[in-house]
Amino acid sequence: MAVSVFRAHAAHFVVFGLPMLALVGAIGWQELRARWTPHTATAPAPEPGSVGLRTAAWGLVIAAFIHAFVVPAHFRASALYGAFFTVLAVVQVACAWRIAGTPGRALVRAIAISSACVVVLWLVSRTTGLPVGPTPWRPEGFGAADEISSALEALTVWGCWIALHPLAARRGIEGSRSVVAR
Repeated sequence: MAVSVFRAHAAHFVVFGLPMLALVGAIGWQELRARWTPHTATAPAPEPGSVGLRTAAWGLVIAAFIHAFVVPAHFRASALYGAFFTVLAVVQVACAWRIAGTPGRALVRAIAISSACVVVLWLVSRTTGLPVGPTPWRPEGFGAADEISSALEALTVWGCWIALHPLAARRGIEGSRSVVAR
């Protein structure tokens, strides 16, 4: 049963699952590499108001709006699902508000990882089903709202990645713009 469900939704896994796994793997690898490499200075905090943080904040806010919109339907299906979506929407708005200020690297990293976990949870609920709820281990159907919110959560992960690893730091360039003197 699970194999046939996976085959029916292989495109969703390719579109959402593989990029999400790649981002989580890249963030994890960077973190492991940073811990293994001796440092002379700590990595700088993400730049407040950067494109990455703005992208992550907007992804969180819009995904939270979608989650808040579907809360009543989830409460009708299961109190557990309704409570989860309520808490998720509130936490996403709080995280968006927090990273709009001056967030630390640990917070941005935690937001990236938790957003990736929400996408993975969505993928599992659509391919094999969840072990809890009104219909354990029965996959849910795909809908436009859940696909859009998962794409926004993936966008949040990407924004956090960009904020944690700006181009200038990755290339070892001082500043974000290079000037060519002629």
